[in-house]
Amino acid sequence: MGKPTRATLHSFIHRNLDRLFINVKRDFDGMIDGCRDCNDGFKPASKTDAHPAHTYGVDGVWCVGGGRDRITPYDDDNGYRGYKVSNSCGVFIVATKTEVQPCLK
Repeated sequence: MGKPTRATLHSFIHRNLDRLFINVKRDFDGMIDGCRDCNDGFKPASKTDAHPAHTYGVDGVWCVGGGRDRITPYDDDNGYRGYKVSNSCGVFIVATKTEVQPCLK
């Protein structure tokens, strides 16, 4: 499996839009001219019409382009799987929720 790209992210978002969750961990704040922490946990993603080239139609997503988006696979113990994106505008995770299977001994 190769390195995730913006095309990978775009495809993942549109394939899973009806069951997508987002966790915005850092967000750009114009009042301080920088990023602020805002980890509110995973929430169901909502659609937006603002800046579709940067948001892919999802509120909380913001890609800057030009190779400045660092996209990495994301997988946690709570069953969320998707992608973590960090750039100059913040950090967010888009994921789908899968059922966590209990360990059998």
